[in-house]
Amino acid sequence: MTDDEASLMRQFGVVLESIQSDVRVIAEGHAVLNAKLDREHDDTVALAARTERLETAVVALTDRTDRLEHEFVAFRAETQHSFAELRAMLKLSYAEIEGRVTRLEGALTEVLGRLERIEKGTPS
Repeated sequence: MTDDEASLMRQFGVVLESIQSDVRVIAEGHAVLNAKLDREHDDTVALAARTERLETAVVALTDRTDRLEHEFVAFRAETQHSFAELRAMLKLSYAEIEGRVTRLEGALTEVLGRLERIEKGTPS
């Protein structure tokens, strides 16, 4: 082997070692990227699970809100009906009281009239 061939072989060996070193760095970088992608995937899966649980909770809250709204509407209607009945009973009660007061006023007027006639000495 000549000096030129030996020099060429040494240069080829240096270039080969450099290429091997570059390939090693690329392989290590690739392994780091794979690990990072695995972590990102795990995080994505965890976020998807959380999102699903949150969506389930939102659906449950929506259903509960709908039921509460329905119950509130029914309660309000029942309350309005009860107030209407109470007003009707109070009207009747006021009408009865007014009738009794009117009768009492009539009886009082009659008693006062009798008392006045008695005081004047006129028979009833």
